[in-house]
Amino acid sequence: IAMRPEIVIVGSTTQYLGRKGLKITSSTVSLDQWRSGTRRTLASLAKAHLRIVALRDTPLPLFDIPTCLARAARHEWYPAGSRRMDKSESVDPELFAVEESAATGLTDVHFLDMTDVLCGDTICETQKGGIPTYRDYSHLTGSFALSLTPAFEAKLLPVMNAPR
Repeated sequence: IAMRPEIVIVGSTTQYLGRKGLKITSSTVSLDQWRSGTRRTLASLAKAHLRIVALRDTPLPLFDIPTCLARAARHEWYPAGSRRMDKSESVDPELFAVEESAATGLTDVHFLDMTDVLCGDTICETQKGGIPTYRDYSHLTGSFALSLTPAFEAKLLPVMNAPR
């Protein structure tokens, strides 16, 4: 806040919410706790009159993508369909709605959602253009993230260029 940046980009991971198919840990939080924590974070930045962009979390795979891709490369018999993420299991619309509701009434808070770039209508691919999308259970590979630059820029620039 003291640095007075032109824009603050906020990211988070939703894997701590005990989603279907993911291991529940001792750090699992409820949707109400998530909303409250998100609200506190966004409100402190908004109070300082900063422009805020909150990134929606990437779809969460329910399996180890690098291992799956390695098996598929090594074994011709490995089923191609096993390397796909079902969007309905990997993307939680209710959770994003909770995050958006946390910003209700706050000024200059914008949400940036890359889900449409990461997924089709029903499937989130584990590789695009021959580039693996994930390096583990929740992080995009550097190569794939870099390939998203034009799409990210197209979504971010209107927010940055909007009058305040």
